[in-house]
Amino acid sequence: MRFIPQIIIGGLAGWLATKLSKKKVKMGLVGNIVLGMLGAFVGNEVARFLGMSGVYGFNMKSLLVATIGSGLIIFIVRKLTK
Repeated sequence: MRFIPQIIIGGLAGWLATKLSKKKVKMGLVGNIVLGMLGAFVGNEVARFLGMSGVYGFNMKSLLVATIGSGLIIFIVRKLTK
């Protein structure tokens, strides 16, 4: 995937994951992009482990995989910081 679509998907995925996490967390644009890009990596690895294709291209499936990965990161960080 190219750099600009990665930023867009990452920003949207990070923002969606923070909204779905049911906590008022304001990470800002850069924080959402970083969370989403890390989430895309984590989501891609989880999808591959489950035998599915991961993040490839600028589409809704990539956004879904990145959002799930971002949500997983938020979940793990919250469990580790309690």
